[in-house]
Amino acid sequence: MMDTSFFMLLPVFLIAVFALLWIGVSALLSKLSGWSLLAERFPGAGPHAGKQFRFASGFIRRFRLFPISYRGCLFMTLDSRGVHLDILFIFRMLSPPLFIPWRAIASVGEQKHLFGSYGVLCLKDCPVVLLIAGEAGEQLRAEYAKLIGG
Repeated sequence: MMDTSFFMLLPVFLIAVFALLWIGVSALLSKLSGWSLLAERFPGAGPHAGKQFRFASGFIRRFRLFPISYRGCLFMTLDSRGVHLDILFIFRMLSPPLFIPWRAIASVGEQKHLFGSYGVLCLKDCPVVLLIAGEAGEQLRAEYAKLIGG
């Protein structure tokens, strides 16, 4: 007769392995993209109100040739103080909410691609670059232009 305890524990083991892999990959992506570096410099600032963009897409890159895609999992709010960024909770390992004040932003430009354009947010004294797609990127550029008088 075959021992059935192994087969009873197998689903629990597989779920635990999947969870650990998910957490590990999310943490690795946070480090590679630069999100964790941004979190050290720009910790999230409590509740906020402003123009909200849910399930926005974009890229965050710390290294020029290795951008990390955040497709449909970004939450961005623009207000008079700055840019609030958060990520969908299932990808949040080592990626806490961010608050980037306008004064910490060096520039917000535009980068066009075949399927649209991105708002390119460059920070002062920081190697991390954020590319925000679609309407969220357009509004980011517009708000920044208003602030600098352009």
